[in-house]
Parts: sequence; C-alpha cells; structure tokens
Amino acid sequence: MAWVLGWSVVSAQEESLVFVDANGNVVPDGTTIELRDVEGGDIDPMTGETAALQIPTGLSVRKVTDGKVAAQMNIDISSMPNGSFQTCSFGSCLPEWTKAGVYTSSKNIVTKELEPITTEWYPAAYATWTATLQIQYMKIEPNRFGLEQATSTVVGNGPKVTLRFVYADPAGIKDVDTNRQVVEVEHFDISGKRTDVSRKGVHLVRMSDGTVKKAFVSGD
Repeated sequence: MAWVLGWSVVSAQEESLVFVDANGNVVPDGTTIELRDVEGGDIDPMTGETAALQIPTGLSVRKVTDGKVAAQMNIDISSMPNGSFQTCSFGSCLPEWTKAGVYTSSKNIVTKELEPITTEWYPAAYATWTATLQIQYMKIEPNRFGLEQATSTVVGNGPKVTLRFVYADPAGIKDVDTNRQVVEVEHFDISGKRTDVSRKGVHLVRMSDGTVKKAFVSGD
C-alpha cells in the first residue's frame, strides 16, 4: 500500500474520529492511498472453487474523544469500472454494490476505541479507479424508550480519504525510476493535523514519493 499526495487540506477543527491504517498510523484527512495488493484467487482443493479476488483497504476508524459521537460513512464509488464493492462499518456489513454510485453506511454511536471498517473492491477485470470514504457525524437523540441513538441528521463532515485501486497486468508494469529525488512535502502531528516543520515532537512526514514516515523534531 503506497501513499500519494492528496489535494484536500487538513481540517482545522478538532476531530472525534480519525482514519488509521493496518499498522495503527493516523491517515491524515485528504490523503490518497494507492492500493495494489490483490488477495484471493486460491483454489479450494475440496470444492475446486476459486476464491474471489479482492483489494482490501486495511483501514479502521479510531475514536479520539471522550465524548459520545455517532457517525456514518459516505462512500463514493461513482467511477467503479467493474466488479463490486463492500464495506462493513459502524456496526453492520452492507450488501456488495455492483453498480457505481454514492452510498451511505449504517449509522451508529461509536463505542469502541478502534472501529474496523472492513472495505474492499472485488475486481472483475484490470482497471485503475478511485473511491472516497468520508466520515459524517450524526445527531444523537433519545428514542421513545429514552435510549440514545444516532439519527439521520448530519451535523458535520469528518475526515475523508481517497482510495486509488490499481489492478494491473503484472506483465505491463514498468520499472520505477529509482534515481528520482525524494523530498519532504508535508508535516502532520500524530492526530493527523498539518503542523509546522519546526514544531517539537513526533511528526508524520509525507514524502514526494507518496510514502509517510515518522520523525521526531527536537527543535533548537
């Protein structure tokens, strides 16, 4: 999984939820993640059936506030060229979508510190395309039994990530130019907010080749 510079700026507001990758690292708001790792395709020796191909995202959502927060996921797969797309987030798994479009997940009050959002594209043919996931914060109100629940009212937009899926013929992949100079592009703090390069502490540094690394800035 590679990281690619996105065009969106980091929100200045305090976030209640953030995206994290499979290693637990915060994914800054507006990041584009390039996904090339194809799983599946194995043949079951008992049935002879071939497991479906899939490109997983490896993403989860982390709760970074002590207060109550309800959310849903806005999922834009309007450019999906083939195959199907599925996501499990905020308490339920939705059916696979076989048609391109914009969808929303179930809505729920987030109680876990780390909420898996199992999300993958099941390709049917070679293609490169992008999807977006955006957290939306929902209003919390008591139901007729006096229990708090997430309503259908959106009260704000949270972080967004763009997923760039690449399912390519291995024979057609060109060698990467290893002589290209790699430089620092942006610095973020551990919560995913853009920060000044001179600020002391742990930084997430986005490089020009799309990678993200951790660095400690000690200052003068």
